[in-house]
Amino acid sequence: PYGMFINNQDHLFVTSQNGGNITVWNLRTNTLIRHFTTNSSLSHAIFATSNDDIYVDNIQTTGSIDKWSDNGTNRTLIGNPG
Repeated sequence: PYGMFINNQDHLFVTSQNGGNITVWNLRTNTLIRHFTTNSSLSHAIFATSNDDIYVDNIQTTGSIDKWSDNGTNRTLIGNPG
């Protein structure tokens, strides 16, 4: 794992540079909530909103921030800082 974020519901969001995976765990029950693969294999940061939208640093690969919603099925590019 590389980037991690814990929300106010004790859900742990983890990015992995190995395969570009995002995994979400419920820390209260120690259960896997969801797991999906992205193209963000070089991400360094992750953030999740209260409605479970996930923002992932994808600067190294696409030059943008990726927003993932609907359990990882919809990806939206958010801005291009470069």
